[in-house]
Amino acid sequence: MVSGHGSDTDVSSDPDEEFPTKTNWRKSMRETLATFDFATRDAVIASLVLTFLISKVGRQSNNILFQYVSKRYGWELSQVRANYTMRLY
Repeated sequence: MVSGHGSDTDVSSDPDEEFPTKTNWRKSMRETLATFDFATRDAVIASLVLTFLISKVGRQSNNILFQYVSKRYGWELSQVRANYTMRLY
């Protein structure tokens, strides 16, 4: 339950906020891009962000590969992960 008078936690009953229009979406995108503007100005931060994104994509591709192997060979996911881990060492 939200309580308080005029606080930032009040729930808005404006129907336009619930279903964003094209204009609201564009405004939201501009605000989001402005928030991340600092990352594009500094090459070190941009390279760190890129590294983290690539790492995340790599982990997700492993999950998809594990699911494929599990389905293809009828193994449990735990078996696939254990075999993968053993192969690393």
